[in-house]
Amino acid sequence: MLGLIGVTYPLWIPSELTLATFPSIGLVRLPAQAQVLSSLVGALFVLIGLVCNALRPGTDWRWGLVSLGFGLLVIVDQHRLQPWCYQAIVYGCLLASLPWREARRWVSVITASIYLYSAAGKLDYQFVHTVGREIVSQPLGLFLDNPAALATQLAVMLPISELMIGAMLLVPFTRRVGGIAAMVMHATLFVLLGPWALNHSFGVLGWNLVLAFQAWLLFVKSPGQGSASSTNPAPDQTPAGFVWKSIPYGTRVFACLILVAPITERVGIWDHWTSWSLYSPHTSRAIIEVHQSALQKLPASVRDHLQDTEGDQWYRLKLEPWSFESRLVPIYPQARYQLAIADVLATTYELQQAIRVELRSTSDRWTGKRQSTYLIGTSEVGKARADYWLPLRKR
Repeated sequence: MLGLIGVTYPLWIPSELTLATFPSIGLVRLPAQAQVLSSLVGALFVLIGLVCNALRPGTDWRWGLVSLGFGLLVIVDQHRLQPWCYQAIVYGCLLASLPWREARRWVSVITASIYLYSAAGKLDYQFVHTVGREIVSQPLGLFLDNPAALATQLAVMLPISELMIGAMLLVPFTRRVGGIAAMVMHATLFVLLGPWALNHSFGVLGWNLVLAFQAWLLFVKSPGQGSASSTNPAPDQTPAGFVWKSIPYGTRVFACLILVAPITERVGIWDHWTSWSLYSPHTSRAIIEVHQSALQKLPASVRDHLQDTEGDQWYRLKLEPWSFESRLVPIYPQARYQLAIADVLATTYELQQAIRVELRSTSDRWTGKRQSTYLIGTSEVGKARADYWLPLRKR
C-alpha cells in the first residue's frame, strides 16, 4: 500500500495545495477548506495505520484506521477510488472487526470474486477487439509480422483463463494450483503492461505485483509457514479494542454486499471499478469537446490535452493522457465522474455554449454498441449532472 501510494503520489495531494487544474470531484460537495482538511486527515490516518501494521503486523484498529483514512480521501475525490484503494478499504474493514481466521476466509473469497468478476467483464466484444487484442499481440508480434487477426481470436482465452483461476481459488482441492496460476498471470501482465511494452502506469504495474504476492500469501503459502503465529498470538480471539458486539454481524453483511453488488454493474447501479471491471473498455464514459472560440479561456495545462476533431472547430479533451500526466493513474471509468469534470470546466472557465458532451452508455456485451446522449452548453451539462445521485446510480 505504501509503495502504491508512492508511485501515485499526485493523486493523494489536494489540488488546492498543488494548484493543479485537474478537478477534484467528490462523492459529496464540500467547501474547499473541508476538502483539504479531509484529505490531510485521511492521509494521516492511512499512513499511521500502514506504518503501525508494518512495524507490528496484526488485525485490529490499525486496519480500521486505514479504511477510515482511505474513505475520507475518496469522499473528496472519486478519482482516488482506484481498484487497489477500494480493495484496501474492504480488507481493512474485515481485518479490523473480525477475528483474523474469519477475516482471512472472507478476504480469500472476495479475492476469488475479483478474478471471477474481472473475467466476466472481459468476456465482451469491446475487450476482445481492443485491449485483449493489444495484450495478445505483444507476444505474437515476436513471431508474426501481422498478429492482429490471430490476436483477436486468441484474446477470448484471457478472460477464460482468469475465470478458471477464480473458480480454482474457491475449491480447497485446487486452491494452491489456482494461487500459482494467479501469480503466473500477474507476472505475465507485469511484463506485457510494462514500460517496455504497453507502458501502463506504475500504479497498475505495482498492483499486479501486490496481487501476485497476495495470491502466494493466501493460497500458496502453507498456514504454518512464516511468522503467522508470532504476529497473531491469539488468532481466534476478538481483536483488541473491540467494543460493539454487533460489529462482526454488520461486517459480514458488508462483505456479502461487496460480493453481490458487482452483479449490478452492467445495469448502472454499482460502479465499474468497484465491480472489478479491470482492463475492460466496455465501461460508460463522457466525450468532452470545447469549441475553438473558447480555447483561450482554458489554462495551458488543459489546452495541451485538446485534440482537433476533423476541422469542425471543436476540440476533444483527452481525459486519459491528462489523468496520467496530472495524477499518474488511469481516469476513473464512469460517465458520471467524467460528466462532472465537464461541468466543473464549464462553470469554472465560463464556457457557456462552447462545450458539448457525448454521454456513452456501457457497451453491449455481444455487439460492442453503445447508446449516446448529446449535451450542448453549460446548462445542459449541469442538468445532466444533477440527474445522478452518488455514489450508486442514476435517478
